[in-house]
Amino acid sequence: LLVHNKSVTNPNQVADLEKRVTRFPAATNTPANVVENQAFRDLFTKDEQRLIPSRKQLHSRIVPALAQEIQNDIKKKLQGREVSIMTDVWTNKGATVSLNGVVVSFVNDSWD
Repeated sequence: LLVHNKSVTNPNQVADLEKRVTRFPAATNTPANVVENQAFRDLFTKDEQRLIPSRKQLHSRIVPALAQEIQNDIKKKLQGREVSIMTDVWTNKGATVSLNGVVVSFVNDSWD
């Protein structure tokens, strides 16, 4: 348990908050330093604000751990499966950015 300002915080609550904060920049295509913006921080309760990780914590600890968790989950789901791989390459209007997409499809035992 973490103790801050005479309050006790459950580690599961901290992990949940870190995941929610980590998802925001990725989902909104904003830089990670958005977590240090006061308007962003105001979306959380005062107790949660003191637990919001910094940009440096996101990059050094939280994102790598989350990426490893996702990678392990994908490996587990694909273990022993046959997959179909598709690629697509395109540029944006004006050709200032080239993009490459990769899609991997598979069917599990439930046909999901």
